Amino acid sequence: MNVCPTGAIQFTGSKTSTADVIKEIEKDLLYYNVSGGGVTLTGGEPLFQPAFSAAILESCKNRNIHTAIESSLFCEIEILHRFLNIVDLFIADIKIFDPQQHKRFTGKSNEIIVENIRFLADKRKDILIRIPIVDKITDTEENKTAIRNFISSIDNRIPIEYLSFNPLASNNYKKLDIPYLLK
Repeated sequence: MNVCPTGAIQFTGSKTSTADVIKEIEKDLLYYNVSGGGVTLTGGEPLFQPAFSAAILESCKNRNIHTAIESSLFCEIEILHRFLNIVDLFIADIKIFDPQQHKRFTGKSNEIIVENIRFLADKRKDILIRIPIVDKITDTEENKTAIRNFISSIDNRIPIEYLSFNPLASNNYKKLDIPYLLK
């Protein structure tokens, strides 16, 4: 394993296989069956590893386990096509509705995210929208209203949750000597 000489980049995960993940999931099959619970793939960003994520979710569906994926939905539409029949619930994080402000704070426009939410709604998929609340950035009435209006314009049954902001990422920015804009 390569190690960054400054210590700014650290390996904090472990390599695993689909089979290893499924073995862990199978340990809780009784719990899933009794509780109605299931498996949620979440961040980093599970759609950045579509083959691995899809293999896990397909395996879960074959075992009648409810599946969910938590994502920014910042991906090519072809990737979402692959997940349509193996995901029961898409949990989509939408931070800022204004494309320029989204780009200012995330480095990317949100146009792909908005189109992917529309696509999933058109396909009648179950969606939950989550908005991380960041003071004076995402927690403005203008932003929250814009997101609510967008969601209700495509399907007013899609629920929206507001999440407290988790500041843990600030340490990573400091280690990498990157300006942290959310102070």
